[in-house]
Amino acid sequence: MSASNSEKYKSLTISEKKQLIEALERGDKKTEVAKTFDIPLSTLSTILKDKNKIITASSSGGRKRNSKDETALFFKCLPDKTFTFKEEKCHGGKHSKDRLTILLAVNMDGSEKLTPLLIGKAAKPRCFNGIRSFPITYCSNKKAWMTTELFNEWLFSLNEDMKKQE
Repeated sequence: MSASNSEKYKSLTISEKKQLIEALERGDKKTEVAKTFDIPLSTLSTILKDKNKIITASSSGGRKRNSKDETALFFKCLPDKTFTFKEEKCHGGKHSKDRLTILLAVNMDGSEKLTPLLIGKAAKPRCFNGIRSFPITYCSNKKAWMTTELFNEWLFSLNEDMKKQE
């Protein structure tokens, strides 16, 4: 087994990174701090490079900054490659363009995950009939893409929800 396969990745929270920085500022040695938090020295150096961002994030509680990303889900798309035997011929087909777009958002420390936004083509999909509670927000448009209007609606509803929490 190689060294890279046996290494285990460790994820530190913002508060742990802040404790690590405070320990170094007290005068503790880098090697001791790295052993205490069970991280390599290279990770410690990376954390020190991002010191200002970490302190800013910990002072804001990490709850105010949200990160969002959208992704496409081609749910009918065939794989690009497949395993075949040497003499067996493999014929491809046309790729399906049926898609859903999903917008996911979470706050900086991961403690608050926002309700996902799902964008499809159908205004009222038959598969959703009879569902009383739905764990996502559904919108539709002709191509199932994120548009400025949909994003603005999502942002406005997010803003309204945050006002209610205060």
